[in-house]
Amino acid sequence: MKIDLHTHSNCSDGTDSPTQLMHEATMAKLDVIALTDHDTIAGWDEAKKARRGNLQLVLGSEISCITEENISVHITALLFERSGDCQQSAAADPSLAGLNAMTQAFAHSFGPKVRVNCIMAGPFLTDAHKAWRADDERWREHALHRLGSPREIVGPALYFASDASSYTTGAILAVNGGLPT
Repeated sequence: MKIDLHTHSNCSDGTDSPTQLMHEATMAKLDVIALTDHDTIAGWDEAKKARRGNLQLVLGSEISCITEENISVHITALLFERSGDCQQSAAADPSLAGLNAMTQAFAHSFGPKVRVNCIMAGPFLTDAHKAWRADDERWREHALHRLGSPREIVGPALYFASDASSYTTGAILAVNGGLPT
């Protein structure tokens, strides 16, 4: 199976349009491609329309964050929803269950040289989620009663990127404000 889970279109810093990316993925005989433009989901609709044949499209975004120490951190988020329905769990959503299984399978396949972990992020206030209202009643169902700030995902990402996680692989860390499952 041929998979590319990190591509950019000209909606951010890539050179090809989403349509061209889907065409190139089909020509390269990819089975799965993810569109993960920087800080935008603007190419999603075009990519969905351009997808052909058996090519599976994973929608995502690469979220840019700056730490208090002025370190640039990029977090690739996959399989999140554009709309406000965030009440999903791996048990209810097969794509999330698949992401969990893929994380663990990749950890076994690429270990011990590569560690593979997953941050299962809940709803965060980013440009990709401008349609969400921070005062929406549904956030009251979360233990913390609010959406996350992008800076709150940096710590978990730095943990996975640091030597502090040297014995951690195949892990799925929920950073979601206590999102009910």
